Amino acid sequence: MVEQKRRRDEVLTAAIREATRAELDDHGYAGVTFEGVARRARTSKPVLYRRYRSRAHLVSDALGSALRSSFTTETSGDLRADLRRTLGPLLTQVSAVGSATLRALLGEADQELLSEVAELNGEVARSSIRSALAAAAERGEIGPTPVPDTALLTPVALLRFAIIKGGPIPDSYLDDVLDDVLLPLFTTLAARANPVTPDDAAGPSVP
Repeated sequence: MVEQKRRRDEVLTAAIREATRAELDDHGYAGVTFEGVARRARTSKPVLYRRYRSRAHLVSDALGSALRSSFTTETSGDLRADLRRTLGPLLTQVSAVGSATLRALLGEADQELLSEVAELNGEVARSSIRSALAAAAERGEIGPTPVPDTALLTPVALLRFAIIKGGPIPDSYLDDVLDDVLLPLFTTLAARANPVTPDDAAGPSVP
């Protein structure tokens, strides 16, 4: 019984997410309503209201699930290619949805949702980039020193800036970010010898 209920919930969740993305494509963010999504997903508004507190929560879940499923931890043998394969779907989705829609979503989201989205999507991005860097270090393509988490979020921060700036994001944007920012940054950080840790910076302990 529990397994059947879980599967029904998964099917319903998938239908709601698909319906939300379809409504977003057809009507834009301002035109997404609980009524429209419920009708397209063949469910009821009370069901949606039990799951999502607001339109921002509904749309964020639909877009976030599609984005997270597009990330990969597989490696190809070349760091640039791996980073491009990791970040390409992110840029593709942003371009497909449109920066105006994403700005509207961010403007309507409360602080709790903003923090939740940043943490969840940030961790997925960090995990994929970590895998690419670890494989590159194992091949000897970059140095062995781990790249700090703060640096791993650089591509997400740059993309957020492009969204806030507005306008279409050019096709060359990702290549410019890779060649001018990420590859030099990651290569330099990975080549550091004996980086100072917080414990080291504090000095030796006193017995």
